[in-house]
This record gives sequence, structure tokens and C-alpha cells, in this order.
Amino acid sequence: MFLGDVLASGGLDDRLTRGRVLVRAEELMADAAHAEHTFFTTCGSSLSVKAAMLAVAGPHEKLLVGRAPTSRSWPG
Repeated sequence: MFLGDVLASGGLDDRLTRGRVLVRAEELMADAAHAEHTFFTTCGSSLSVKAAMLAVAGPHEKLLVGRAPTSRSWPG
């Protein structure tokens, strides 16, 4: 990890986000993207893909994915 990682210990903010660095960054990104809100993830890409899938598809809805997504993005 880099010292400048937002949630890294000793980085820009602490785990309780008392410095509001992550919150402010999400607000700035939402403004830039003309969105109501944005969410940054701090885990690996598989978790980010799952979060995106859950955000756009409801229960029992179909979701079209590319041919070569990470194999951990969904079960089975």
C-alpha cells in the first residue's frame, strides 16, 4: 500500500473517516460525473464488480456481462 491510500493507516484519513477525505472525494466525483452520489471501494476488483452488479440488477433480473470478467465476480 501507498502511504497516500485514503483509508490506509497513516494515510490521508483514518478508519473512522474523521478527516472526511473519502466523503469529500466522493462528493467531488459525483459533481464531476453529474451524479447524485458516488461510492469508492477499497477492496479488490471482484468486490467492486459485485457491487456494480447489485446496483443495477434486482432479484431475478438478467444481467449481460462481457466474455472475460473475473471468475470470482459471480458464483457458478
